[in-house]
Amino acid sequence: MTYGFIIGMLAHNQFTALALMKSGNVIVLGVPLVALLLPDKYEWPLYIFPQYWGFEALRRVFLDVELSRGLANALSLLFSVLLLLVLIPRIRRQFKLG
Repeated sequence: MTYGFIIGMLAHNQFTALALMKSGNVIVLGVPLVALLLPDKYEWPLYIFPQYWGFEALRRVFLDVELSRGLANALSLLFSVLLLLVLIPRIRRQFKLG
């Protein structure tokens, strides 16, 4: 959400916003990637990035629990399907589908 506000403040037109989004994605996607590659004791500089905390939460849920990879994937699929089922009425209204 903060990312969108920053782009809105800095961009004066759609092309500038697009350029800011593309350059900002290096941080948005780079922080989780760096967190995967760094040892835990060197991750403290990443604490200032909100993306790190979201990624860390997902990593703890799906990787640090004593679940098999298949069960973690099944739970992820289950959560995704449940979310889709909840959102289908809104999607239909938005796109005016039957």
